[in-house]
Amino acid sequence: MLTEEIIQKKKSKENITFWIILFVGLVIGLLAYPGYQRGGRLSKRGIRSEATVESVRVEEKRTTRNGRSSTSKTHYSMLKYRDAAGLDQKGEISYNGEVGERVKILYLPEEVNKPVLDSFFAIWAPFIFPLGFSSIIVIIALWIRSFNAKRTAELYELLRNGLTKKIRVVGIKESRTGKKNRRTVYSLIGEDEDGNKYTSEIGSIPREDAVGEEVIIKVHYSNSSIYYFPYDGYF
Repeated sequence: MLTEEIIQKKKSKENITFWIILFVGLVIGLLAYPGYQRGGRLSKRGIRSEATVESVRVEEKRTTRNGRSSTSKTHYSMLKYRDAAGLDQKGEISYNGEVGERVKILYLPEEVNKPVLDSFFAIWAPFIFPLGFSSIIVIIALWIRSFNAKRTAELYELLRNGLTKKIRVVGIKESRTGKKNRRTVYSLIGEDEDGNKYTSEIGSIPREDAVGEEVIIKVHYSNSSIYYFPYDGYF
């Protein structure tokens, strides 16, 4: 039976989930700050030069997931160039270049051997990527909070004005979801005396004798698609 205590417990769990997701997003956002600082320094104090690709190496990383292995490759180019004092310098960057290729670079006076390509993307990527990823996570967290708030409001509306109905569990539905349909989801299917059906997704295999049991549900007085079908004790 739907009670205010059930709604409050549900709300508390959803709030914890929201704050965890938001915290993760904000922490990732903080990782963008060093990239912002370095990008600013390169833009203001970076020294431009032209470098020659002296050698190229490939770093392979093999990973195994779900019994399948894959290999990712990262290319690094060793650059040779002269600094502002006319001294020969070398530095490696993540770049798939060709030996003998000429590229424009930028470096800080205190980090002569840490060049970057002289392009907006290369300068600001350490800032843009974590900030973008952080923004996506925060947006998802806010969307989840908005969705949960709407559902909580519906539950309170059901609690105050919902119609109480007795239904009978008439079946159990098993479906596959997730990547490659590896996750099994079970749903109880209930039916009232007028033949209207209601579905409640549950987290594990239901009892075999769940079919035939009676359940008290709450249905919105004007929209039968909004209802609360409790399933505690039915799995």
